[in-house]
Amino acid sequence: MRRAWEALGLMSGHKKLKGATLSTNTTDYANEPTHFYARFDSRDFSEEWRRVTETLLTTLPAGEEAEVISVTEHQVMKELKA
Repeated sequence: MRRAWEALGLMSGHKKLKGATLSTNTTDYANEPTHFYARFDSRDFSEEWRRVTETLLTTLPAGEEAEVISVTEHQVMKELKA
């Protein structure tokens, strides 16, 4: 993350290159964000997803009704401001 902020500062002209640790290889530098964000796609979550759908999203037993949740725009704005 530090290198990303350094790069932003350098690109915007806010900071000078003085001790920045930016890569001199343009290809590596260009691919760094891709490698950083791609790490989230490297794990298969299908088993977790199967468990969630089987346990949390199952149908209710006969005779039971699902609780209806209602949220107003005012409530959302209040929470976001907090």
